[in-house]
Amino acid sequence: MFNHLRIYQAKRLLLCDEDDRSIALRDSKVTVSESISNKLDALTSLRAFAAGAIVIFHMGGVGFLPIGTHPELANGVSFFFVLSGFILTYNYPSLKGRVGDYYLKRIARIWPLHLTTIALIVFLVPSYATWILRNPDAAIANVLLLQSWTADKAFTSSLNGVSWSISTEMFFYLLFPLLLVVRRFWIVVLAVAAITSAGLYWVEANIDRFDNIHPLVLHFPPLRLFEFVVGMWAAKIFRDRHSVGASTRSNLLRNGLLEVAAIGLVVASVVALGLIRPQLGAVGLKATALWLTQSGSVMVFAASIYVFAIGSGFVSRLLHARFLVLLGEISFATYMLHQIFIKYARVTDLESKFGELGVAVAIIFASYMGSYVLWVAIETPARRGIVALARAAKGRVTRDAPSPNEGPLPG
Repeated sequence: MFNHLRIYQAKRLLLCDEDDRSIALRDSKVTVSESISNKLDALTSLRAFAAGAIVIFHMGGVGFLPIGTHPELANGVSFFFVLSGFILTYNYPSLKGRVGDYYLKRIARIWPLHLTTIALIVFLVPSYATWILRNPDAAIANVLLLQSWTADKAFTSSLNGVSWSISTEMFFYLLFPLLLVVRRFWIVVLAVAAITSAGLYWVEANIDRFDNIHPLVLHFPPLRLFEFVVGMWAAKIFRDRHSVGASTRSNLLRNGLLEVAAIGLVVASVVALGLIRPQLGAVGLKATALWLTQSGSVMVFAASIYVFAIGSGFVSRLLHARFLVLLGEISFATYMLHQIFIKYARVTDLESKFGELGVAVAIIFASYMGSYVLWVAIETPARRGIVALARAAKGRVTRDAPSPNEGPLPG
């Protein structure tokens, strides 16, 4: 397993697109390339923790882990949205003449695994086959990753429910080339913040019209776009202020303490926003309270990603552990797979046969082992194969590289 990971990391550096890794190909192949890898490794490992929080949250939803009942754990999705904006912007400072390739790689990155998980949930829970026949419009929207754009729970939570987030990501991917060319990016941040505020105000004013505001407040892409653009903004600032130099021992402790502070700030922000939700709801600000609980730590997430992108503290060194990097690499598959096993356990009533602890252990084991298999057998080869076929169709002879690793949401 770890040999596979080492080979994969080497390919990330050596088989990369010229524009994506021009610095690594032009400059020192040891110092610079290792620095790029280290930065990606620290952020990649963080994905494992965010995905784990979401797994625990969803398991709590079926009574397996009491801690999972805390909705603050769902902030892992917000973290991935911010991280996606950061990594895409960091790896694609310009898309001039490459927009088509960019869109192709985005589709190749997430669609094969999405289709695979749809097939898997229909296989494990056959009632979904009947649902597809009765709801072809929702099924088609799900396959095309348009379900969250409807803000309709019948669509957004259909089939593999967690796929609403990659539907929202598709909206971000679509806008990314347009957003990337804006030079005064703070204007974009302010504009999207205004759109988000106006949207929440409208929901508050019309809240009696909705049986469930979750699909609109948490799933509808325009109301989650702020997280993505803040991640882009952080990456633009990072690229302007930090070179791709190797870390030095002198800043190991200083930056390590900064990393510890960033982690503490993330925890404090998530917990604090969870505590104020009841108070905001009590004064009639239910939509605002819901958004803040799930998305309100966006600035803190961006700051923490910025800190760990520097990658020169002792916490970052710990995050370079191969096992953590591997968990980060498979985190998209983990995210897409875990709820399928939870639903299977629910419909087959495994809890009554094996007990809560036994089922919880089985779901965690199946989710992580299954995600590794999907990463090796489906996600990685399908992405490379789609890109290679498209290039062959264009008559281009180039080497393929893994797409930037934004996250389970994805990247």
